[in-house]
Amino acid sequence: MKDIYVYPDTFVLINKLNIKTSKELDEEENALVSLNIANLLINPFKIKSVFDIKKETAKSSKTQQ
Repeated sequence: MKDIYVYPDTFVLINKLNIKTSKELDEEENALVSLNIANLLINPFKIKSVFDIKKETAKSSKTQQ
């Protein structure tokens, strides 16, 4: 049975970066997470409600595009 969630002939999930090798995807994910952690350490924000998290997440995703 064909898995519609992975690239053909791989076990790599289809992703926004269009990376088709697990090693390359793992490296890129690690780099992006490290960058986001560093950004949070430099520019922390106070969380008063769930809406604050949604607002910061939306703002962050716009700057990364």
